[in-house]
Amino acid sequence: MNVHETSTGPANEQLHDLDTIARMSRITDVIAQGYRMMAEAEETPALSELRRAALYRDGLLLVFLSYHPIRLRNLASLRKGRHLVAQDKSLVLIIDATETKGRQRIQQEFSPRLSCAVRRYIDRYRPVLLRARGRWYKPAADELWISHDGSPCSSESFKNIVKKHVVGPNGRPFSPHLFRSTAVTSISIEAPDLVDIIPVILTHARTELASSITISPVA
Repeated sequence: MNVHETSTGPANEQLHDLDTIARMSRITDVIAQGYRMMAEAEETPALSELRRAALYRDGLLLVFLSYHPIRLRNLASLRKGRHLVAQDKSLVLIIDATETKGRQRIQQEFSPRLSCAVRRYIDRYRPVLLRARGRWYKPAADELWISHDGSPCSSESFKNIVKKHVVGPNGRPFSPHLFRSTAVTSISIEAPDLVDIIPVILTHARTELASSITISPVA
């Protein structure tokens, strides 16, 4: 009997957990890779405008998911004027409870560095992607994530981008769904004193900004 194929008991569950852990990368490594990709997009003259824009978007996506591992359905539905709001020099991600699986409102502030990267993408590279007319082109409106065909990115688009650029320590493809598990594992191992923020990362609880903060939509 092949335990991988036919066992449904605890032993098989443990094998599945070990396989998942083996496919994880340290979240800090993924973040560093994402920023390197964005720098490469900015600094490599040989790239076409479209390839430059796509590479920057891909790097930004890795960093975004590392810090804010929301579900792919919510990721695909993000609108720059609705779900991203400005707060001083930072951006805030806001997703209403009616839009999330757990019916919990998401309200999370981006780091200053990530905020700058998102603004750079919106101002410089998203317009390039919007002008593309690839094979799978469909008109886009205010969707945040745009494919190299000029269409809004789908959940499948995100899976392809992540698998293209990230592999686990065992060389197997890294699934976007593992960002959530990887973030939790990294915190548990490297910053155990911060385990209380895990429910927030997994959007099982909401974060609140001070009522005195003034926020406005990102154009």
